[in-house]
Amino acid sequence: MENKEYKYVKFLPWVGEYYKSGDGFQGKKILILGESHYCKEDDNRTHECKLYWKENGGKCSYNCMNKDCYSMTERLIKGEYLPFREDRNAYILDKEGKRQKKETKHLQTLLCFERNVLNKYTSREESIKFWHSIAFYNYMQHAQSGTQRPLENSDKENYEAAFNEVLNYLKPNYIIVWGKRLHNNNLLPDSEVSTIKVGKYEIPIRKFAVEYGVVQALIVEHPCCPCGKSRKKWHPILKEFLKLDE
Repeated sequence: MENKEYKYVKFLPWVGEYYKSGDGFQGKKILILGESHYCKEDDNRTHECKLYWKENGGKCSYNCMNKDCYSMTERLIKGEYLPFREDRNAYILDKEGKRQKKETKHLQTLLCFERNVLNKYTSREESIKFWHSIAFYNYMQHAQSGTQRPLENSDKENYEAAFNEVLNYLKPNYIIVWGKRLHNNNLLPDSEVSTIKVGKYEIPIRKFAVEYGVVQALIVEHPCCPCGKSRKKWHPILKEFLKLDE
């Protein structure tokens, strides 16, 4: 996959077919903002990448990213999650299009989130339609070395530039930020911060100024965490923020 539309983006966003057509989800263009991809040295296939990892103490960096990295987000959705929803026992596709069996625990995060939005146990048809109705982008633009490790922040300016490119290209109406680390650790671009109050919960919102106006971002608990899995808590909040129909 080539990176033609962007100068700073290394992990290209997933953009569903209905998002591309303008229909989006209930007529809204929704961007899910994840945190990062994770990569180990033995995950990398290029000679140059392996050399860099060795020289850099087993860590990736923004300048290390290459064409093999660009499609990681699309491979997560199209190559892993959608086949998983079509058939729980199906093989998933690796970056070369070969079938592989793989651990699916991380895919439950996507399933949990869609059910928080739709407020139901989704069928495979509903799952596929949902992910083709939205866009998904990971903010950190080089692979992190582990889920429990601090985010590596040395290329903050490039992350911000890449995020602005994505916003101005995809023009979302709403953003849902998974997890609080980007917000709490001041990794996101400077923006006005407010809150939305739904029931007893008060949830932070950021307002990003973009070429086409202002787009609001809701900061939710990451759906991989126990506190982010509660449909009873999160659906009313998401419904209010996104102005969803039942």
